[in-house]
Amino acid sequence: MKSIEDILSERVRDAAAGALGMPVDGAVHLEVSNRPDLGDFATSVAFTLAKAARRPPLAVAELIAAALGGAAGDGAMIAGASASAPGFVNVRLSAAELSRSVDGICRAGGRIAQRAPTGDKVVVEHTNINPNKAAHVGHFRNACLGDSVVRILRRLGHTVEVQNYIDDTGVQVADVVVGLRFLEVPPQGDQPFDRYCSDVYVAVQHAYAADPALLARRREVQASVEEGHGPLAAFVHDVAGRIVTANLATMARAGIGYDVLTWESHILGLGFWQTAFERLRDGGALRFETDGPNAGCWVVPFGAGTVELEGKTVSEDKVLVTSQGTITYTAKDIAYQLWKFGLLGRDFSYRLWGAQADGRPLWTTALDDGSPDAPAFAHGDRVVNVIDVRQSYPQQVVYECLRRLGFAAQADRSHHLAYGVVNLSAAAARELGVAVDEGQAVVAMSGRGGIQVFADELLDRLAARLAERTADPDVASAVAVGAARYYMLKCGNTQDIAFDFDDALRTTGETGVYLQYALVRARGILRRLAEAGVSAAPAPPPPVLADADRALVLHMLRWPRALATAGDALTAQPVAKFAFELAAAFSAFYDNTGPIVQETDAGVQAWRAGLVQAFDLLFGDVLDTLGIPALDRI
Repeated sequence: MKSIEDILSERVRDAAAGALGMPVDGAVHLEVSNRPDLGDFATSVAFTLAKAARRPPLAVAELIAAALGGAAGDGAMIAGASASAPGFVNVRLSAAELSRSVDGICRAGGRIAQRAPTGDKVVVEHTNINPNKAAHVGHFRNACLGDSVVRILRRLGHTVEVQNYIDDTGVQVADVVVGLRFLEVPPQGDQPFDRYCSDVYVAVQHAYAADPALLARRREVQASVEEGHGPLAAFVHDVAGRIVTANLATMARAGIGYDVLTWESHILGLGFWQTAFERLRDGGALRFETDGPNAGCWVVPFGAGTVELEGKTVSEDKVLVTSQGTITYTAKDIAYQLWKFGLLGRDFSYRLWGAQADGRPLWTTALDDGSPDAPAFAHGDRVVNVIDVRQSYPQQVVYECLRRLGFAAQADRSHHLAYGVVNLSAAAARELGVAVDEGQAVVAMSGRGGIQVFADELLDRLAARLAERTADPDVASAVAVGAARYYMLKCGNTQDIAFDFDDALRTTGETGVYLQYALVRARGILRRLAEAGVSAAPAPPPPVLADADRALVLHMLRWPRALATAGDALTAQPVAKFAFELAAAFSAFYDNTGPIVQETDAGVQAWRAGLVQAFDLLFGDVLDTLGIPALDRI
């Protein structure tokens, strides 16, 4: 469905072309007016056209406004237009158009921003937790961003495949296995396995510091995984599988799901990297270094030479295979990116992992023959990788390697959705028992140092606080999810976050709780209307429309543009901002109008009942786009 701004843009462009007797190219940009007394929308197009028209901007604006006003009439979209200094054109929508809009929202079930299928496929990879520990709040931000972008893209008509990459061959998993197999770590006790392994990981870092010779055990574990057989490799696979199961359960609490799990060990075991390596080598994209700091390594000659770093000479070229034969993360990512686009000429087998909380099947890659019923995966037209901002350079190496292999179009359609780190406010750190220095405002988390907040712990603590406000534990959990998700989404992708429990649970301002309360309030009105036998079907507006009513309709009509903006930028922030502004518009409507169920004017009552119904449907769609649970009561 076209946004109201797009429709008005066409009307203004046509009016300008007719009034000025000249072509007007491109879209005319309109914004919601900051002068509601002048109009609902405003455009500065007259400034752009003034030079070609050889008239002052205000004179151009007057001509355009006159042309628009001349088209107004009974049932027309535009009620009137005016010009204002120094050259703005102001447009006011008609009551008939507002009525049609409310009716259209209700008929569409609130999904007025939904677009027809585009025919293209977007592969989105997100979450990507090293399977050596419990999911922490940084992983939670990754998953919230990725999941919301998936929801946005699907509403915009794209077919989206969600992948969760399991790095089961990295040093982090190896370190946990070193602790479990070769060190005398404390027993698990009553701890969940993923939390226990998080503690084991920290203990192993201390053990390495005390005895660096233990690092040989890490290399032993990694070698067994890369070979893909033997009891040690089987033990690694079992540990990783148990932790992945726990991580998936954590994300399911927040309504986050996937289509397929892709395992790094399968990329190696099925020869994906070897295929990619041979192509890169034979195509001249790799170089084997015989001397210098990278002697014995295969590198992408990506940098500008060498630099001095911490007293060492370091090459800026990117190492893909070390002199010991270890395959780096970036190397495996290159093979993975080629597969995502269907460019590798190889594929996994797949088997069913299980059913997810929402009933959808979850598939996993496999080394065996797999299931004949498995759907086709990968072959994306675009690929979005949700990976933190500190991995920007390796991601650029991956895309450059695609380009050097002749896949420039796919490199251009590869998107690194980078995001900033999640820290703790000083207050949150103290609540978690973390030492805070005098005057310290933010506490950085460190997995190696044991300073972190696990995602389950975050949701549990939020729910425990909310239990003081509601006796229903399911409601407390749903509000906790909404509070946590909104906190992760309201900032720009690359902005660092300092999480604060008090701030996340405020009932006013930009919080998930405030949004959920707005919908609960609307649904409470609809319940009381239903009990009184009052229909909430859309009805014509009264002759005199209150400012709060008009503002609420206009805010709802901005939903298609907010969604499109979010899709273009691959960020949920425009949706989060729109959600807050729409909730505020509804609150203003609620505060400035009397109880609808007690309204004595039947026409006003019918109109407002339909307006609340439209808000309920549309705002429910907005919250679902953000992954925030819609509640009937709090």
